[in-house]
Amino acid sequence: MILRKKEQLAIATVLLSSVLTFGPISSVFAAPVTTSWDTDNVTITNNVGKADTVKVTGLTAGSTVNVYDKATGGKLIGTAKVPTGQTEVTVTIANFDVAGRKVYISVVAESTASEFTVEAEAKTDKADAADVASVNNVGKADTLTVKAAVGTIIKVYDSETAGKILGTATVAAGKTEAIVSIAQIGAAETKVYVSATEAGKLESDRLEVTVAAEAK
Repeated sequence: MILRKKEQLAIATVLLSSVLTFGPISSVFAAPVTTSWDTDNVTITNNVGKADTVKVTGLTAGSTVNVYDKATGGKLIGTAKVPTGQTEVTVTIANFDVAGRKVYISVVAESTASEFTVEAEAKTDKADAADVASVNNVGKADTLTVKAAVGTIIKVYDSETAGKILGTATVAAGKTEAIVSIAQIGAAETKVYVSATEAGKLESDRLEVTVAAEAK
């Protein structure tokens, strides 16, 4: 269970003039961080022909004033944040419509920022040389067989960084390896570079693989 601090909620009655009256102060479980404030520092103006306003003074910079149409739940009809270096804020509301309408005002303060370190995105482990087997065929496609988890994408490059993708394959469901087919690596001994990309992870570093020359 998450315990939250009580948030002070003032009930204001809107009058046709700029005067307002307050009913009992109640509490609701709302914001995780609250600030103390004086309900006497609220001025509500019900304007004619223009937006109405709720002004709250004596606040801390960064505090947010929220105005609701109900004590709990309901609709947020206006909100504003106290600017840096200021102690008051005015919330603009389209129109209160009628005299005697009740609105509910809360003041919420932002907590002190805490530092967190964001870890690097998950990266696939580099393939193990023992899990890679290569065959340099004569007169047909060459192959690299790589053991890996289901869904892992295997790529074979011609260079340790950047370069060209010579072939790619994915470990199918129910399988434990992927077979990458390459048109022709070359008759002589050749180096290729193998990477693996598991689902939800970045591509691994490339493993250098020496492909033996074609049999004579």
